[in-house]
Order: sequence, then C-alpha cells, then structure tokens
Amino acid sequence: MTESQQMPEPSLSPEQRQLILDRLEERGALGACPACHSNHWIVGHGHSLLTMGVEEAGAGLPLVSRICAHCGYLSLHATTILGL
Repeated sequence: MTESQQMPEPSLSPEQRQLILDRLEERGALGACPACHSNHWIVGHGHSLLTMGVEEAGAGLPLVSRICAHCGYLSLHATTILGL
C-alpha cells in the first residue's frame, strides 16, 4: 500500500473492537464465514450509518462491520441491538 492508500485512523479503539467481537460471540454471531467457512473475524475501523431515506436527512441506523480475515466477506451489525 502506498501512503495515499493507507487505512484511515480507526475511530474505534482496540478495546471497543474487542467488545464488539465479545458481544457478537455471546450472541452466536461469530461462526464460520458463509462464503469461505473460515472462522477468523475482525471488526471494521469505525461505525457506519445506513441512511433511512432521502427525506430523513441525518437519520440512519448506526452499524459496525465484521469482516472475514480470510476472504473479506462483510456483515453489518446494528450497534443498538448489541447495546453499544
């Protein structure tokens, strides 16, 4: 990766990312990847916002991502459901 392609600074601390993995594991959401069947997950670097419509500017559902470290499969999880 070149300097211009480096990942941005994470907005989630290592402790927050571990908490997310712990919550997902507690709820049975860290099984094998549905794409490659690996079981090595990482948490994305920050929160995402799924927008809920053009008329509702600023409204959305806060999410965190879980990424398969083997194949890159991505799943999104609502932070409110996880109690974050």
